[in-house]
Amino acid sequence: MQTLQLIFTDTNGGRRVLSLARAEAPDADVIRQAMQAIADTKLFKKDDNVIYATPVAANGVVTQTHALYLA
Repeated sequence: MQTLQLIFTDTNGGRRVLSLARAEAPDADVIRQAMQAIADTKLFKKDDNVIYATPVAANGVVTQTHALYLA
């Protein structure tokens, strides 16, 4: 499984991560444009703090599932 982690800063300077499970990472330009579109909407707010205000980075994280217990 791959998770796409979009890293932003909020308007108060805090670091925020938006994780998208089962996401395939397209090229950097597509990710950059999508992150900027998220920031431009200012849809995610708490009081006066815009949660995803400034795009910083994007990471693709590949995880593997290992069975720890089987009945």
